[in-house]
Amino acid sequence: MAKIALVETSPSSTDFHKWFDFEFSRYALSTVKKKKILKSDVDIEIDVDEYDFLILVGSEPFKYFTKKTSITAENGRLINDKFLPIINPAMIAF
Repeated sequence: MAKIALVETSPSSTDFHKWFDFEFSRYALSTVKKKKILKSDVDIEIDVDEYDFLILVGSEPFKYFTKKTSITAENGRLINDKFLPIINPAMIAF
């Protein structure tokens, strides 16, 4: 079974199990809660090599891990055989 991590910008109350019917570890890019996360705010501790896939929720985790800038163009596409960016998990229901 694949080992999966979900990375969001900052800790939220979103119930991701509502959208994903599989086991995953949950991380936040930053423990700082504010609208725009700066590089200096990033304090995530994750060993990316430990996971087969990383679901990147939102543009900030997407930019941090892939160095790409347009999540809209890459939404739902597997990048580098590891990263799956999504704008919003509810989009999967559609």
